[in-house]
Amino acid sequence: MMQASTIPEGTEDSQEFGIDASEVSKEENGDEAAARVHISHHGRNISLILAALGLTATSMVLMTYFLLSSSERIQFETAFEIFTRETAVIAEMHAENVFGQLQSLASSVRSGIAQNPQQYLHEVSVPDFDVRTEEIANLTNIELLMFAPFVPREEQRAWEEFQLLNQEWILDGYVKRGWNTSHLKAIPRQIHNYPLPEGYNDTRRGYVDTGFMEEIVANHTVAHNKTGGTSVPVAQIGPRLNDTSIVMMDLFTHPIFKKEIVASLEYDVPVISELEDLSFFLKHVQPLLSEDVDYSEPRSFTLDPVRADFGKDSITVGYVIGIIQWNAFFRDFLPADINGIVVNIESDCGKRFTYVVNGGNEDDNNLSQYNGTDKESKYQYLEQRFRFFWKNHAKGTSRHCHFDLVISPAEAFAEAYLTNAPILWAGMVLVFFVTAGVAFFLYDFYIHKQQVKISKEKARAEAVVTSLFPEHVGQKLMEELDRDDDWQADVRQRQDKPLAELFPSATIMFADIKGFTAWSSSRQPSDVFTLLETIYHEMDAIAKRRKVFKIETIGDCYVAVCGLPRPRDNHAVVMARFANDCLEKFRELVTMLDVDLPGTSKLELRTGLHSGPVTAGVLRGERARFQLFGDTVNTTARIESTGEGSRIHMSEQFANELIKFGKGHWIVPREDKVEAKGKGILTTFWLQVTASPEQSVLSGDYSETFHDEYDFSLGMPKPSRNFGSSNHTSEASHSGHDDSDRSSRTPPSTGIFEISQPSIRGSKSGETKANHDNSDDSDSWV
Repeated sequence: MMQASTIPEGTEDSQEFGIDASEVSKEENGDEAAARVHISHHGRNISLILAALGLTATSMVLMTYFLLSSSERIQFETAFEIFTRETAVIAEMHAENVFGQLQSLASSVRSGIAQNPQQYLHEVSVPDFDVRTEEIANLTNIELLMFAPFVPREEQRAWEEFQLLNQEWILDGYVKRGWNTSHLKAIPRQIHNYPLPEGYNDTRRGYVDTGFMEEIVANHTVAHNKTGGTSVPVAQIGPRLNDTSIVMMDLFTHPIFKKEIVASLEYDVPVISELEDLSFFLKHVQPLLSEDVDYSEPRSFTLDPVRADFGKDSITVGYVIGIIQWNAFFRDFLPADINGIVVNIESDCGKRFTYVVNGGNEDDNNLSQYNGTDKESKYQYLEQRFRFFWKNHAKGTSRHCHFDLVISPAEAFAEAYLTNAPILWAGMVLVFFVTAGVAFFLYDFYIHKQQVKISKEKARAEAVVTSLFPEHVGQKLMEELDRDDDWQADVRQRQDKPLAELFPSATIMFADIKGFTAWSSSRQPSDVFTLLETIYHEMDAIAKRRKVFKIETIGDCYVAVCGLPRPRDNHAVVMARFANDCLEKFRELVTMLDVDLPGTSKLELRTGLHSGPVTAGVLRGERARFQLFGDTVNTTARIESTGEGSRIHMSEQFANELIKFGKGHWIVPREDKVEAKGKGILTTFWLQVTASPEQSVLSGDYSETFHDEYDFSLGMPKPSRNFGSSNHTSEASHSGHDDSDRSSRTPPSTGIFEISQPSIRGSKSGETKANHDNSDDSDSWV
């Protein structure tokens, strides 16, 4: 006797469902997980993009700043070098211009000497001296000019008399200006000494041997071969002489004048003296401007020799001496918008002072004395040193003071070139990138929002597709939509194959509501749909939990399948549980709905189950849907239509599938036969999942007899046994099919049902006709 296989209880559900609970949970949360993964990936992508944008922004900001800063610094250093050289060159030119004017005055003196060859060389008076010195002062900014000849002691008296007789040059200047001469006094009658201040200390380097100095004077001046010594008195002075007491003052009695004069004689060069307080001399001139004179300004005097004639080896008669402020050398040569050239004047005599040269003209106060040094300046590395008015001589460096111009930029000069532009441009680049980042973020946020919206719409569309089609079929359809395939095209014009597949073994369930037609005829449409939606919603939930695929609903008929589109061996067991769950849930729902929808408690669910080969696919076109085809579908419809309310009716093929998986105790035989339209007489069973062993076809003696006579694994009778005579005709005689091998066998004498034949003649008393109120609906599946 064939024994039904058994399955351990612990693994029963998992085998029936096909996947374990964790897989169900994963699939149910798949969309949410995919959304989280998408958001996570998108967040990481945004972070990477923002990081790259930040790195690029930082690089561009730094590059912009350093490039512009470097460019500005190059321009600054180049401009400073240009203006530094220009400052040194123009200062030298101003000095040359001063000495050029002094030489012109010396030439006037020399001309006067040539006009009176009978006189001593030092006995000369320059006509219009005051006017000429005024012109020179206007051209060179010299404050005072003097002519001082060399007068030997032997000729001193004669020279004093000459000066007393030739004082008209003083009055000429006053008369031409229209000044009052009443305050003028006569010049001193003889040569007098410079009133040296008490405590005066000459610290400069130079001559210490007075005899050597006298020797130089004797060898190079008109005092040649004179032994009584020499004086250098002031013969004429201007412009605008105010105090005549300075006339005939011996400059040789002033230590600085004497040393500078001797140095000029020794090396035969013009000289700019060291810094000296010359206010004593200036107070004898400038009667109109004396109150405006700043005597603290650094000043030097200049010496330019007056020759006896124009010969190369001519002796020196005297000197044209000028007193000038140092700022006169640095005026009026920078552009109006250039400021802050720091000029440090350094003397080898130990004196040092500084000017800040600014652009503009003299009226713009473009020159100021700088207190202290600029050595602490951060631009010290740019300072340049130039020699100022150094005169070369065969003997080498002369003994008089020499000056260097040490030029560096002040902050004002740097500000004209080192601006805030690099910071501003770098800020603009940063703002650009920040703006671009914000714009990108907003744009990405908008796009992401649209993508999320589209994704949600796509998910809803896919959900709809998933609810209508199996997963792999839905994916195939979505791919065709993505390719813009025309579903309306002629099938002969389509390049892809039809979406159809044969499944050798699957179970189909038809379930409709008995009494629904009569109940719905007296109800509002909203009541009808409330009932159907409530029931179908719960059945859908059960189908999802049991992994049963819902095909469609036709009116009050619910169609589902198991074993496709994912083939599974235990499809009959799964479908049995599904049908039983639906029946129980239906009873619960109609009872609950009876409160709001009276009469629903009288409704019953009639279910039919059948297993067999099924062709499934999608007919693409208008309102495409997943459909089932084949005799199995029609047979299921007949099994359902011949069933009873609140019971699950199943075919013998379905029963065979249950037996294969050890569920024979769920099978309860139907006492009568059924005649199905187009199928003839069918042997069918009732499904009772909770049936006791006494009710099962596999329980007790009948179970043994059943297995002896029927091979449920093959779905056909076993080889014949001698059960005695039969009252039943063969299916072949009823249906016209050649099935003699089956007609020769008879069921057991117990008479519960005849399992050897698919159909029995209609004359048997237990037969029922497959006629019910939904038979016409079932015809649509034929």
